[in-house]
Amino acid sequence: MDIIEKLLDIPDIEIENIELNEKGDVIITVRSTISVTRCRKCGRRSSKLHGHDEAIMLRHLPILGRKTYIRICPARYLCTYCEGKPTTTQKLQWYKERSPCTIAYDKHILIQSVNSTVSDVSIKEDLGYGAVMGVIQRHISDSVNWDEIERLDVR
Repeated sequence: MDIIEKLLDIPDIEIENIELNEKGDVIITVRSTISVTRCRKCGRRSSKLHGHDEAIMLRHLPILGRKTYIRICPARYLCTYCEGKPTTTQKLQWYKERSPCTIAYDKHILIQSVNSTVSDVSIKEDLGYGAVMGVIQRHISDSVNWDEIERLDVR
């Protein structure tokens, strides 16, 4: 599965299983190869594994024209430094917390949006209108920071 891992271009994972569901979608089950995280309270490194969260399914770039999903059970780590020994869910660089898709798929949707309407992208990618708008809103600000603009040239 080394070649599939390279083609996915997702760092710090190991593929555990690849399957097709009843709809013909590709489901790739992965696990993180990183064995630490930073405590959400104190910020120190924590390597004491406390278990795993429930599996999450993240939409990823299509493989051979098929919808592709990455399934991962994020690891939880126990902080031995903080009072109460809180647990922290590991955050990986290839997806954002609470996002339904990988960062690579977000970028794919943004590229598909160039010279297209949200409805067009929704149809092409078989995504809901709200999902496409969510990608756009996560990456494109709808306000201007006027403090960053020193001068406007008019010609």
